[in-house]
Amino acid sequence: MKEEYSSFICEHTAEYVLIPKLTSILKLKFEVVIPIFPWMTREGNNLSKQIHAQDKFKIVGFYPRRPKINLKENKIIIKINNEFIEGAEAASQMNIPMLAGCPLANNFWELNDSTNCIWIKLTDKTKHHYEIECNTEDTTEFKILDTTEILDSEDDILDFVIGKSKTHNFETLIEGIQNIRQHSSTVYFMGFGSYKPIYFLLKDSH
Repeated sequence: MKEEYSSFICEHTAEYVLIPKLTSILKLKFEVVIPIFPWMTREGNNLSKQIHAQDKFKIVGFYPRRPKINLKENKIIIKINNEFIEGAEAASQMNIPMLAGCPLANNFWELNDSTNCIWIKLTDKTKHHYEIECNTEDTTEFKILDTTEILDSEDDILDFVIGKSKTHNFETLIEGIQNIRQHSSTVYFMGFGSYKPIYFLLKDSH
């Protein structure tokens, strides 16, 4: 990626756009859609285990991405870290599909309900960078230069989630979270760090 691409938001800001949009898509199929950002001392503790011991549900992992922009070229770059792909490989062995998403915004005011978002399934074919050309006259128009593993529609997202997921319980949820974290971690000079995905817990409609 060229050095002149940089971002004006962090991933947490992107989440405020991405999570409601992905929740709405998943609710087209699933009756209950609950996003969580789990900590073993909270969502994974003994009280949580006791409360949810009898529950059955499906799981989707999600990495929010921030748009990196270049004002001169009117393009957006989306970076997919190698740790995401490695974590997704571990997740796939437990039938937990993994996605990444990014709002295609060039300023704060485009981070709204009508913002276009790009959704990417994380597999061994996923690219490390996606480049999007923006229309300066119409911000709703854009062109993705490489569509490898891009999910083009709501149906594509649902087909991917349904096709790659199985029913889990609390024990396999915690096992999956720990396994994905282990495979998506990096040892830095100053210590140990990892990218933590958001997880969506899904219950089928009846």
